Amino acid sequence: MLAPNGKWTTYTTENSGLASDIINDLVLDKQDQVWIATHDGASVLAPNGQWTYYSKADLGLTVDDLWLSALDVDEQGRVSFYQNRLSAS
Repeated sequence: MLAPNGKWTTYTTENSGLASDIINDLVLDKQDQVWIATHDGASVLAPNGQWTYYSKADLGLTVDDLWLSALDVDEQGRVSFYQNRLSAS
């Protein structure tokens, strides 16, 4: 990610609060928080650098083969989560 100071930072599950290294989507909300949809839940990066993790269970996903595929922020600042089912292979 590109920080306001122009410095690039690569975040992984090893150095951050990312739920997974597989990132499907990200959005910026009205509080300048970055919401990140992953295969294992959602992570939020606040402007102060603090991470918050939301597991699939926290988000109401009870089926193991569901993953977050997209995010959206509406005009009121509410974040919506969209999910897909993993295909069998």
